[in-house]
Amino acid sequence: MYVSDANNNNVRRVTITTASALPAPLAIGTLTLSPSLIGVADQLTAWRALAVAVDAQSLSFSAPLNANHTAGINPAVRTLALGNVVLTAQPGAGASDAHTFSTSARRGLHALTLTVAALPPYALALTALDTLNVAAPAC
Repeated sequence: MYVSDANNNNVRRVTITTASALPAPLAIGTLTLSPSLIGVADQLTAWRALAVAVDAQSLSFSAPLNANHTAGINPAVRTLALGNVVLTAQPGAGASDAHTFSTSARRGLHALTLTVAALPPYALALTALDTLNVAAPAC
């Protein structure tokens, strides 16, 4: 790849190499989402949002949580805090099965907090998950 430097009138050749293991993306702080209603196909965050944690406890979901909601979550996000959500049963935990969480969320999330009335089969198939905090909704 060549990069031009207009200020010094130079053209420089740049070689990009990758290591066997890519470093973790740089992510700093917590992204707190403002209260809003989330529709069936709405995303919680944009892909460019680099935060260690996303606090989405103030959101209201008009439909059960699905992969569309988490499709914009960058794999740099390690922690997701959700408020009261509804989960649906999924066919399995395999790569070709439908999932509640997007591929990027399944790869990146290490901690999940949510309030849910029931935990259907395979609803929380998250391969990297280390910590799960589940609370029952208030009556």
